[in-house]
Amino acid sequence: MSSTDPGPGYQDGSVGPDQPVRPDQPVHLDQPLRPDQPVHPDQSVHPDQPVQPGPPSQTGEPHQAGTPAGPLSGYAPVLEHPHPLTPIAKSWIALLAVGYFILRDVPDILRQAQAGGWQTIATYWYVPAGILVLVLAVSLGAGYLAWRFTSFIIDDEQVRIEHNFISQRSEKIAFTKIQSVDVTQPLIARLLGLAALRIDVGGGGSNATIEYLSRKRAYQLRDYLITRAHGTRTTVAEAAQVPVGTAFTDASPADRRIVTVPPARLLASMVVTNSTVFLLILIAGVVGWSIWNDQPIGLLSTSILLPWLLAMGAMVLNRLRNEWNFVLSMTPDGGLRTASGLTSLTSQTIPRNRVQAVDISQPLLWRAFGWYRVRIDVLGLPSESSEHVPANLLLPVGPGADVDVVLRTLWPRLNMPAIRMHPIPQRARWLRWLDAQTYFWGYDDRVLVAAGGLLRRRTSIVPHARVQSVRIRQGVIQRRLGLADVQAHTTPGPVDVV
Repeated sequence: MSSTDPGPGYQDGSVGPDQPVRPDQPVHLDQPLRPDQPVHPDQSVHPDQPVQPGPPSQTGEPHQAGTPAGPLSGYAPVLEHPHPLTPIAKSWIALLAVGYFILRDVPDILRQAQAGGWQTIATYWYVPAGILVLVLAVSLGAGYLAWRFTSFIIDDEQVRIEHNFISQRSEKIAFTKIQSVDVTQPLIARLLGLAALRIDVGGGGSNATIEYLSRKRAYQLRDYLITRAHGTRTTVAEAAQVPVGTAFTDASPADRRIVTVPPARLLASMVVTNSTVFLLILIAGVVGWSIWNDQPIGLLSTSILLPWLLAMGAMVLNRLRNEWNFVLSMTPDGGLRTASGLTSLTSQTIPRNRVQAVDISQPLLWRAFGWYRVRIDVLGLPSESSEHVPANLLLPVGPGADVDVVLRTLWPRLNMPAIRMHPIPQRARWLRWLDAQTYFWGYDDRVLVAAGGLLRRRTSIVPHARVQSVRIRQGVIQRRLGLADVQAHTTPGPVDVV
C-alpha cells in the first residue's frame, strides 16, 4: 500500500465548513476548521422554477408556489407535501402482519371445508375479512391525515418541516447548519419509486427526515441543499437539469466514480474472516471430542455450534444488506458520496474537510488476498445512520490500490511511504510479549500514524490539526520500565490512535 504526493496544493489558509472542496485542489491538513460563515442568498428557492418578484404578502404566511413576493422580501418560500404514496410506504408492515395472521389459518379452514362444506368457509371468513378491512381503513386513513398535515417549506435561509397532525411540531434547519444530506430507499419505498431525505446537522443538533418523495425529487433536493450548505446560491430548477440516479445506483454523469466493490469480492470477504477460523476450530474440537468419547455429536453441536452459526449468519446477512453494490464517488463540489444496499439503497454525502481520522484494517485471512477495510471519523456525523448503514465506512473491502486511491482523494498531499515508522522499545516486550513486533508509530509535519495488531492489523492516521487532545498513561510496571501509552483523541468514531 503506497500513496504518492500529487503536488502542491493551497499555499495557506484552511477549508472552511461552508466552502466547497474542489476535486483538483488538495485539502490543507495542518490548518484548523474555520467557524461557520453566514450565507446571504438572493436567489429563488422554488423547487421547479424561479418565483418572480411582486407585491409582498400582507398576512405574513408563506406564499404558495407561483405567488409573487414584494421587491423587499426577495423570493417567496414555497410549500410542498410529501409524495401521495407515502401512507402506503409507511403502513405496509401493519397490512403485512394482518395478512400473515389471517393466512396462517388457511390449512385449518380447508380441513373444516372438507368436513362441513364451503358454507363453513364463508361463515369463518366474515370476522378476518372485517378485521382486514378495518385495519386497512385505519392504517390508510391515519397515513393520509399524517401526509395531508405534513409539509416542508424552503425559503432563502432554511428548510422547515411542519407536522400538524394531532400535535404541532416544526423542524427548522438553516442551510449553514447542514452537515450532510442522505437519501434512503427502503424496500417498499424503492418498489414504489420513493425515497426519504435525511438532513443531518451534526453537533448534537436534531436531524430531520422528509418521508417520502419521488426518487428524482429526493435527488434534486439533496443536491440543492448540499449546494446551499456550501454557500453557493442556486435553485432547485438548476439542480433538476442534472441527470440523477436510478433505483439501483445513486450517481449522475457529473460524479466521478472513485472505487467500486464487486459482489464476488464482498461475498468472499464475508467468508474469509477471523470468525470463520474460530468456527472451523470449534467444529474440529466438537468432532474430535465426539470421536474420542464415542458420544453422539447431535446434542453438542446443537448447544455449541448452532448459536455460533446463527450469529455468523446474521452478521453476513447484515453486511450483505448494507454493503452490496458499494460505490464511492466524488461529487462536482468535491465531496465524497457513498451508495450501497441490497434491499434498501442508501446514499450518504461526506464533506472531505470534516474527515478527522482514517482507520485501515486487515483481518488475518485477508492478508493472503491483499484486502483492506477503510473507516473514518467524521466531525458532526453519527457512527451509524438511521438505516443502520455505517456512516463512517469508506471502503468495505478492497486491494491496496483502492486504498491508495481513497487516501489520495481524501488527502492529496499525504505521502505514506515517506513517513518513517518506528517500532516500540525492546523493553515493551515484557508487557506485550506476543504482538510487540507488530506495533509501529510514525509522523511527519502533517499526520500522526499508529499501526499494529496480530489477528487484525490496523493503521490509524490522524492529521495534527484534527487532534483535540492527547492523553499520556503510565501504569506501575510501565513507570518502572520507563514506558507510557500515548493516545490522540479526535471526534467519536472507529479510529483509535494509541
